[in-house]
Order: sequence, then C-alpha cells, then structure tokens
Amino acid sequence: MKKKKILTITIITVIVLLGITLFIFLEKKDIKEKESSNIQTNEEKINIKENVEVEINSEVLNIKDFFENSNFSDGEINYFENDKKIKFDTKYNKIGSFKVVIKINDKNYETAINIVDTLAPTLKLKELTITLGDKFEINSFVESCTDNSEDDCILSYKENKKYTNAGTYDVTIIAKDKSDNVAEETTKLIIKNKKNTNETQTKNDNKTNNNSNKVKFVKEETESVKETKELKYGTILNSWHVKTYKLYSDGSKKIVNEYTHYEVDGTNFNAKTSDMLPEAIENMNVYKDIVNDVVKYTNEFRTEVGKEPLTLDETLTKAAMVRAIEMAYSDKFNHERPDGNMCYYIMRDFGQDIYGVGENIASRQRNAKEVSYAWKGSQGHYENMISTSFTRIGVGVINFYGTYYWVQLFQY
Repeated sequence: MKKKKILTITIITVIVLLGITLFIFLEKKDIKEKESSNIQTNEEKINIKENVEVEINSEVLNIKDFFENSNFSDGEINYFENDKKIKFDTKYNKIGSFKVVIKINDKNYETAINIVDTLAPTLKLKELTITLGDKFEINSFVESCTDNSEDDCILSYKENKKYTNAGTYDVTIIAKDKSDNVAEETTKLIIKNKKNTNETQTKNDNKTNNNSNKVKFVKEETESVKETKELKYGTILNSWHVKTYKLYSDGSKKIVNEYTHYEVDGTNFNAKTSDMLPEAIENMNVYKDIVNDVVKYTNEFRTEVGKEPLTLDETLTKAAMVRAIEMAYSDKFNHERPDGNMCYYIMRDFGQDIYGVGENIASRQRNAKEVSYAWKGSQGHYENMISTSFTRIGVGVINFYGTYYWVQLFQY
C-alpha cells in the first residue's frame, strides 16, 4: 500500500513538472511571436513618400525628407535616370523625373523625385531715351532678368511697333524661361528730336569767310532715298540711302557723309526649316573657317577648366545655320523660333531628340574671337560652353546686310 502511494505521488509530480515545462515553452513562444509582430508593426510604420516634387536648383534633400514621420539621418541616397545612376551634388540642376533608391540598414526604399520649374523669371526694366532715328535692341530696356533655372531669359515685345515720331511710349516686355513660365513688365521709351546743327554750322562757317570774297558756306543739307526690297522667305528689307551735303553760296555742294541704313520687316516671314536648309548648307561652306574658329575658342575655354573638347557635329551645324538665317530674316533675335516654338524644337526637323540641347545666340560681333569672348563673359552662355553634359557642338553664322548673327547649339 505504501509503495502504491509513493508511485502515485511520483506520477503526479512528473505530470506537474511536464505541465510547468509546457507552460514555460508556450509562454516563450508567445513572447517571440509578439516581439516578431512588434518588429513587423514597426517596419510597417516606415512609410516612404510615393513622389517628391522640388523646384529646379533647389538644395538637395535629406533622407528624412523622403519619408512620412521619420527622422532618419544615416543612409545612402542614389538617383537614377533611365536606370543609369546620376549624381546631384548640392542642387537639383536638371528638370525631369528620376528614380530614387534609399538604402537604410541594408534595406532599400524606392520612390521618385520630380524636378520642375514653375516659377516665372524676375524681370527688372529701365527707361530708354534715344534720338529719333537711332536703333535699339530689346536688351537696352533690361536692367536685369534672372530665373531660378539659371538659364538666360527669353525676351520678346508684347507688341511689335515701329516708332517714327518723337514722344514717350509704353513698352511692354515679356520674359519667358524654357519651361514657358512668363513675367511681364512695362517701361518707357523716350524718343527726342534730333538737334538742328545747321544754324550753328552756318554761323561758324560765315565767321571764317566774313571778310572774304571767297565762296561762303550756306547750310548743311541731308537727303534720304528710301528703297523697299522683297527678300526670301516673305521678308521685306527697307533701306535708306542717306547723303549729307554742305551747300555753298555759288550753288555748289560737297558730300560730307554718306551711308545706307537697313531695317528688316519680318512680319510675314513664312519659312520652314526645309525652305532654309539649302542656304544653311551653302553657308556651312561660306563660313567654314569662321565656324572652325568658334569651335577652337570654345574648346580653349574648356581646356582652361579641365574639360574635354567638343566635337563639331554636321547635323547640329546645319540646325545652327538655320537658326541664324531665321533670326536674321525674321528680325526675331531670341531663343524662341519665329513659329512660336522654343529653339531646341529645331532638332525635330532633323529627326533628333529635342532634349539635352543648349543654345547660345549673339549679334553684331564682327568675328569669331569677338563673339566667343562675349559669350565667355556672360555666365549662362559660358556655362553652356564648358558644361560636361555636352559633347557635341554646331555653329551657325550669317552676315545679313552688315549685321552678323551667331548661334551655338550643344548636345549630349
């Protein structure tokens, strides 16, 4: 009986111990599952933003800026364009949509960043005073024009007017950037009459001959003969052949000044790229040496800052020649083409992509060295010339009735 009781107690003890062991095992398992659940919950709270939008040339974001309610500071941000890794140093200096991969603790988070330009240029104008008959350019009214893209402003008049009388006129100028953001400002154009110097000159000449029986100077007289000529592409050329004479008491006269003044009327300019292409190809031969000199100076500037030289590209040169021709014949000197499209759309006419194209323009410089150094002295133009983004260049030039028009086109 006593042995039976001991056996019973032993069995009960074993059962209790097994029960305690099972309870401890299940409790530990439950704790692990809860910990695992908590970890998963914490991971689910790390929400990366689906899309981030910033303005062009804004400062590069920190890691935490890509997440919702997160204060991450350590990690690695990588940017990709068409699956090719690119780098933004301190600013987002390129418009477009880019993939962003952020690596934190060996885990990758993926989103996208859109770099946009939605801000209009900042345009500041000044009044311009001229003498009747003087020529002026749109830049004569501009004190400053800056854009957050750091590109040159594209300037145009709101209304194209001809000023033939003295007076004060309102001039409204539109500044546009490459993203078609627009600023508009108005200033004054003051046109004064020419001073009459005939009377003064007459007095001076009469003093000289006052006590003389020689032929006396009477007055100075100017005559102007206007001629209108129809050019190619619907353009009208108005020219004034001006002669200034000194008239004397015996009826004789002496020419003291003679020149021809040209004004282009491009109101009815109607040429397409295909219409101008034959002239562009011809000009590539006419201005071959000048083109090569512009490329030489540009590559010298690149060498100075340790950049690889650009390669002269035939297609880009054809396009640049067309741009020079259309600016001259349309009397429209800006980065907007006469058809209303931006300059880089010309590449479509040659079957190429419009993206990754840069343009420099200039007028009136007399040779390749003069225009190259003028571009070098302008920050936006110089940045195009030395940019590592570009590998090819095209050069356009035309001497249009004494005025040179210059174009550089750059592409990746």
